Amino acid sequence: MRKLILFLIIFSIPNLLLPFEYWVPYVDTVPGASGIRSSIFIHAFFDGTNIDVDFNHDGIVDANYTLQKGEELEIFIPDLIEGTNIISNNTICIHYYYSHYHHGLYEDGDFQYVIPSGEDLGTDYWYSGNETSLSILSTENNNSISINGVPQYTLNRGDIQHIYNITQPTHITSTKKIMVVAVNYAADRYGNTYAYTILPNNRLGTFYYVPAEHGYNYNNDTNYSRIEVIATQNGTNLNIAGNNYFLNAGDTLRYFTTTETVIQSNKPILAIYISDIYAQDPWAGGYRHYTYAFPLVPSSVAGNKYNVGKARQPSSHGWPMYLIMIASLENSNTIALDAESDGTVDSTIILQKGEYAYISETDFQNWNDQNNMSIESTGKIQVIKTRRGWWSNISESTNARAVLPVTGTGTSQPFLYLSNNFLNFGAVSPGNHTDLSVTLTNTGNANLTISSTNVFGPNASDFSIASTLTPSASKNITVRFSPQSSGSKTAYLIITSNTPSSPDTVALLGTGGTQPQGL
Repeated sequence: MRKLILFLIIFSIPNLLLPFEYWVPYVDTVPGASGIRSSIFIHAFFDGTNIDVDFNHDGIVDANYTLQKGEELEIFIPDLIEGTNIISNNTICIHYYYSHYHHGLYEDGDFQYVIPSGEDLGTDYWYSGNETSLSILSTENNNSISINGVPQYTLNRGDIQHIYNITQPTHITSTKKIMVVAVNYAADRYGNTYAYTILPNNRLGTFYYVPAEHGYNYNNDTNYSRIEVIATQNGTNLNIAGNNYFLNAGDTLRYFTTTETVIQSNKPILAIYISDIYAQDPWAGGYRHYTYAFPLVPSSVAGNKYNVGKARQPSSHGWPMYLIMIASLENSNTIALDAESDGTVDSTIILQKGEYAYISETDFQNWNDQNNMSIESTGKIQVIKTRRGWWSNISESTNARAVLPVTGTGTSQPFLYLSNNFLNFGAVSPGNHTDLSVTLTNTGNANLTISSTNVFGPNASDFSIASTLTPSASKNITVRFSPQSSGSKTAYLIITSNTPSSPDTVALLGTGGTQPQGL
């Protein structure tokens, strides 16, 4: 008898993308260098932060971690793969980091990109078409992706579509939420490497502050640093540093600058900053581009609470130089810097609207490779973190990322961990039954209350709950499959509770028919 394997999990149900759900759309695994570091960093803002990691985006949790405020977790390849899904009971900060080095050839091609939460994703994106590849990740099943209005791909939950060598402005739309990352490499993968997350149109704005470029000391350098703008609507009036431009949807503009700049427009635009220094490699002697890039975050998305991660203090052979760039969006804005994320304010600065502050690791001895810097302000701010490596007073590798604000309060809340999102009962003769269990565990920091456990679906009458759950630390729910007729049977167990993930779903599959011998 033929079986139909049908995965009906929570993320296939419309409008259930969680605020604290995160996806990894691009992971570099190209071999050949002396060393590769390809990983994600996860920063916790609150105590009792529970993190579930599903590497295979199959609904089964492969790893579970609990972090306290200020703690950091790093997950490396080969565990980390494209499509990795992460769910937390609190807001967290995640960024991807890639480093590719080869001693004796070019040193350190590397980049970072920020991983936004599900609430910062969308279905409508514009892309300028200047990078070597684009990665599109689908957050749900049966997601139709269109390029310039023409349907091109259908992706399921966690699927990735790589598109290479797009050379013109591109409009990307989807029927369900997606995440989009642009990545750039030179042919040797050591120069001109950078990546950035593309913000959806619903997260774009009309007012942007651009910080000054991170200082450098390259050999025989030429500076091509710039802002790249793409209009999302016709009739866009744009002003950059007092210069006026007119754009229609899909038009792009490249503005070269290294200084603090203000961008204003009458309609939403996507703005990317690219620091691009063409200079001589101090070790190999050849020339290459030293680049970093990040999306400019509009004032409408700015916040007043940030975590910028760790730094590294100077060492005897040189130092990677970290820089936090802060722009104030309000007057009399008091900004508190906590170098260890321990709740102790190490320094306070006051900025007026449009003023900038630049903080380096040399300003705080306790901001190092053990401590994450936290920033809180009385008014809205924008934050960028850059890194420009140094060796013997010569600049080397460089990367940067926009830092997204912290959302939520970190108040105590329960978190429901399911041991499995899919129960396959196999073949059961009509009139008989088979029981399988799913374990529910409260991994949060508040009482978890189950308000209902019900079975729904086309064959719900063939499945029943053989045990009930009383709120406790951990409990099994046993589902009984009692087919009333032959054929494939599907349903799902819906668990409604007071957790952020509610309702949680377990897919149920069985076949009414003769059991194989030995069962």
